[in-house]
Amino acid sequence: MKNLIFSLIVSILIITISGCSSSPENVSGSPANISSIAADQPALSEPVSSLASTDIGAQDDDLDLEEPIISTAPDAAIESAKAASITATSQPDSSQSTASENSTPTEANNKAASASPYHVSFPESQGSSPRFKIEVNADLTLPETVVIYQMVKPDITAEYVKELGDKLGISGEVKLGTESYLLSDDKTDASLEVYLATGTVAYRYPSGLYPKETPTLPSDEEASKIATDFLSELGILSENYAVSRVLVGGRSGETVTHLLVSFRSDIRTLGAGSKHSVRIGNNGEIVDLFYNPVDLQKLPVKEVSAKTLEQSLQDLEDSDECYYQAPDGTAKVNIESVILAYWLEPVYSEQEYIVPVYAFTGICYDADGNLLKGNYVGYIKAVD
Repeated sequence: MKNLIFSLIVSILIITISGCSSSPENVSGSPANISSIAADQPALSEPVSSLASTDIGAQDDDLDLEEPIISTAPDAAIESAKAASITATSQPDSSQSTASENSTPTEANNKAASASPYHVSFPESQGSSPRFKIEVNADLTLPETVVIYQMVKPDITAEYVKELGDKLGISGEVKLGTESYLLSDDKTDASLEVYLATGTVAYRYPSGLYPKETPTLPSDEEASKIATDFLSELGILSENYAVSRVLVGGRSGETVTHLLVSFRSDIRTLGAGSKHSVRIGNNGEIVDLFYNPVDLQKLPVKEVSAKTLEQSLQDLEDSDECYYQAPDGTAKVNIESVILAYWLEPVYSEQEYIVPVYAFTGICYDADGNLLKGNYVGYIKAVD
């Protein structure tokens, strides 16, 4: 009898210990669920999916194009830029180089920058190394001349930032930093930052990005109008910018927490400074803004000779002043398309010239001639 009672006690203890060591259920709002929600929340620069299209690319990624390149002729940006140059003022050359991109350029890239006033701070390339053979698989035509824009530094004052803060409902003291004016709200986690070099406006309201309750979000059409009206009311919407698409801005689990409305200029731009977006949360509330108001068509311009197709392809193969990405194992690339775009440096950088670049795309093969998964993207300056 004593042995039976002892066995029962041991069994109960084993069951109790086993139950204590098992994982707790992920109940909403419990500490165990916090990490899973956080893991589902993308960084602000990484929208997770598209409401309007399955092709979202990497909207706020500095390296990828906003949309797939499908043309086999120069982009309409060439003609737009030339048309703008007719009424703009020509400017003399200068030799000031710009600040670097988020990734540090190579030493050779820096040497090239000192030799040319038209410098582009491309990030480090990604993919196969050493470089590979590049061939053209389409009838591509590049222009003989291109337009270079000269940046005009905006006049940003504390009074201007205070006015923006008033429109956004942010109360607090405007503080001058090394690269921007800062204004943080006294009562909420909302903040405003305006960059001195470009006039870029960055408004952040983290609490609104991932609300505790399921948000009521507008339709794509409604979100486009809300974002456009908001920029107009702030007085920063450039004439030649319009909504390009509406994306899912973030999720908490399966719940969409906010939308991202992306804007794009008539003239295609690339680089860290080319991001223009408004994030919309519950009941149409603006919860985040990142908008560079530079309007290329209003800047002074200079028309210069462009690189030929042969020179551009050669530079893609062996120049250090370019960017490319390709799947590992790439031995050969067949170029299928190219567009002309303009490179905008990070918004905190003083950029003297806005330089045109060619963006090439193509398909990749390994050394045995097998087609690889993933396309080639290569950026090269369109001018020497």
